[in-house]
Parts: sequence; C-alpha cells; structure tokens
Amino acid sequence: IRKQAKLDISKVRAEGLATRPMQPKDREFIMIIIDVVDHNISNDKFGVQELADALGMSRSNLNLRLKTIADTTPLDLIRKIRMEKVFKMLLRREFMFHKMLLNGDYPISEVASATGFSSATYFATYFHKETGLTPRQWISRNKN
Repeated sequence: IRKQAKLDISKVRAEGLATRPMQPKDREFIMIIIDVVDHNISNDKFGVQELADALGMSRSNLNLRLKTIADTTPLDLIRKIRMEKVFKMLLRREFMFHKMLLNGDYPISEVASATGFSSATYFATYFHKETGLTPRQWISRNKN
C-alpha cells in the first residue's frame, strides 16, 4: 500500500511540473528525476551534472529533454523539488523547527542545509524570489 501511495504521489508531483499533458514515458522520466533529487535532497553539491550522471545522460541531453517535457531547465527543476521539501517542512506543524524558526531560535542555515541549499543567504534569496516573502514572513502568515 505504501509503495502504491508513493507511486501515486510521484505521478501527481510529475504532472504538476508539466506544461502540457504528459505521455507515460515522460511522466516516468520526471518521476525518476524527482526520486533521484529526493534521495540527494540534503546534498548541497548535488547539481545538474550529478543528476545527469545518475540518469546516465549528458547534461545537454537532459536539458533538451526537460525543456521539451516541462519547459524547464534541470537546475530549475532541482530548485523546485528542494522548495517543495522546504514547504513540506514548514507546513508540518509537528516539525520542531517551524516554531523555532518563527521565534528566531532556529537558524535559517539549518533549513537551507536540510534541503540542500549551499548557504542561508542563497536559500533566503531563492525563497523570497519564489514567494515574495522571507521565510519568517511566510511562516508568520501561515502559522494557523
């Protein structure tokens, strides 16, 4: 049951990244990418070349295929998957850092590190670019 649930979630995640209806082989390709990035989520050294290597592809082939399927670059896809993890962490109320981050007791660098961003500054900048808010502002607005 857990394996099927994980597969269903992966399909939904893959479909959410597409700019057009996906063929089954394209969906499977995106699901593999999501799985590889998820397994390397806290590795700040994991980037496009490491993803291409894990898939057995060249960087240019990976870039071309992702552009065709989802109209995105590998780097943007990796960032989207990392940000998805950030939001999962922020929205889980039982997760300890949520309250600590809101109170200023938990350094942003810990969130950045847990999700594979190389620095707290880069994380906060990218977070702001994606949401229009700093991480603390976002949490304050979503703390119900």
